[in-house]
Amino acid sequence: MIIDCHYHYYSDEFQIPEKLKSMDEAGIDRIALIPSVSVDFPSDPEKPIMRFMRFLFGKRTLYPLLRKLMVTFNGDGINITGRHYPIYFHPNNEVVFAAAEKAPDRLYSYVFVNPDLQSQEELCTEIERYAKRKTFCGVKAHPFYHQYSTGKLEGVCEILDSIHKPLLIHMDFEAKDEILRLADRHPTVNFLLAHCAFPYYELLWPELRKRKNVYVDISSGCYVDGKTALLAVKSLGADHVLYGSDGPYGTRLPDGTFNMQAEYTWATRALPVNVLQAVCAENFLSLQ
Repeated sequence: MIIDCHYHYYSDEFQIPEKLKSMDEAGIDRIALIPSVSVDFPSDPEKPIMRFMRFLFGKRTLYPLLRKLMVTFNGDGINITGRHYPIYFHPNNEVVFAAAEKAPDRLYSYVFVNPDLQSQEELCTEIERYAKRKTFCGVKAHPFYHQYSTGKLEGVCEILDSIHKPLLIHMDFEAKDEILRLADRHPTVNFLLAHCAFPYYELLWPELRKRKNVYVDISSGCYVDGKTALLAVKSLGADHVLYGSDGPYGTRLPDGTFNMQAEYTWATRALPVNVLQAVCAENFLSLQ
């Protein structure tokens, strides 16, 4: 079984009947959908700029350069390689749950939250409302794009203490100490750090290994290649690494949809066969 734990939902790219057929062809059994945090934009892991950025990942002395290359925030959006893309500061959870519920045996849904703009009462109401839905698999937060301190997720963790679903986080550049404090304060909450714990990678892995409630996903060839995925497994253990694609960001098919098979091959090609079942399915299921 292969479960993709990290896929961004765009209705034009993710037409349910067609996508289910594509999943079957690619050998992907289930996908966990995330509400879109920005407009869909092209990203190719094979481009020289992406290769160079992967070289910079996890190298502390090169962080200033990495920050400059990664993204510049501008008003309501971000500038990436000279183009401006709007950010959604209130991602649409209902659209994603409605889509997933058309195929609940194949699709999961995350609730996207933004504690920078939602009160504790609003966060609680939003999470508890969707936690009752069949396809609910966890909560997603994006301190990086939404431009807030990872420490602001304290209130979200308090809610999740009793719900027992993971918190998927795309960390910001100042999150290293904050994520460790959150994990220590909330040992019953499972933290899933996107993109092998971007932007820290192996700088943070030794500390993560000490904490049984912190996991990473290997999503997106733009952030993670087979070599990095293997290093993560060796450092954290195969039981703390999950497969994710970050679709539809990455290689596209001629029809414009995400190439799920190519991404799976890219991310897992260096992993030993005996860890694939844990990474690709069992670890996700254990967090549900």
